[in-house]
Amino acid sequence: MGYYSKGLGFIVHLPCGGVNVAANRTSICPPAGGRTRGWSRHSASSNKFSVAERCSSAATLCIESMICPHAKIESALDRWSECHWHIHQMEASYHLPAPFRYSLNSFIRSVKEIPQLLKMELQNDPAFRNTYKPLIDSIRSNALLAKLSKQRDFIVHQGMLDVLSTGQIGTTEGRGAKIAFGFRIAPHESSDEAYERFKELCRSDKMFRGMAGPDCDSRPCIWREWKSQDFPDTELLELAISAWRLMGEVISRIVVLNGGEELDLTFSCRHDPERVKMKVFGQADFFLSVDGISLDA
Repeated sequence: MGYYSKGLGFIVHLPCGGVNVAANRTSICPPAGGRTRGWSRHSASSNKFSVAERCSSAATLCIESMICPHAKIESALDRWSECHWHIHQMEASYHLPAPFRYSLNSFIRSVKEIPQLLKMELQNDPAFRNTYKPLIDSIRSNALLAKLSKQRDFIVHQGMLDVLSTGQIGTTEGRGAKIAFGFRIAPHESSDEAYERFKELCRSDKMFRGMAGPDCDSRPCIWREWKSQDFPDTELLELAISAWRLMGEVISRIVVLNGGEELDLTFSCRHDPERVKMKVFGQADFFLSVDGISLDA
């Protein structure tokens, strides 16, 4: 599991306690405590370490008698990286209600463990009470993290998405919706299922088809947004990303206090939120299944 660090690229924590820079596969730190016996180079092919190459010139030099700043909070970093993965699962399953909710709950279960892991890993540090604990407790400024600090068994059930989650049907010419209509999409219904209902309505109501269906320059689409009564003002994917980023700020600050570099919190691998919310369907399929017209004829 890994995370991003400015100047180092994608960092991978290794079972031995070292850290590996995935960009050049060179370890930058010896195991915790500076022990080097049996410690050799990790590479993509051999999965072994070499003491001679334990430090990378691209990284801050770790003296053997010191502990790597990442190793002190390795479990918390691993869980934070896991949260990053769950966010991408939420993106990928945005139009599938059950998988989206499962991914969201997996994110929630992972992110709520991080503050406790940080406290466990840092509790014996002399700076814990005055520096680390207040820093960790500052995460409560985020709505989701504040909720988890008060209700540790919190998860999102299907019924919690019923009231505020919305969906629309419409057409697009490539960037955003050209025409959108309020079209009831049940929170338990996938976008594909809602689209089939939309096509059936267009077959039976030619006036509605003319208003809401695509023309020769557009394609049919469904746009939806997930919200919960517990967080009525924020879309749930955005809520998860903001919680991940705030948690990352705390972890990054701890790493810097221990002599490491700031973590990259830009989330540059994030997909365009509006494209995630919108699912576009085929123009040819619509014309053929609704109007009986083949665009290939």
